[in-house]
Amino acid sequence: MEHRAASFPLRVMAHDVVLALFVTVMQVQGTLIRGAELSLSPATARTHVSPR
Repeated sequence: MEHRAASFPLRVMAHDVVLALFVTVMQVQGTLIRGAELSLSPATARTHVSPR
């Protein structure tokens, strides 16, 4: 019983690390996608401007 109790905190920490890595990857991916959308929006906005 003692061995199982000692491995519990290690398991919890491993799950926390995996969750933290997953969240980090999702945030970086979202930031990259949002940055790409923002960099494209001024270029597309210029194409719809009528010349004077």
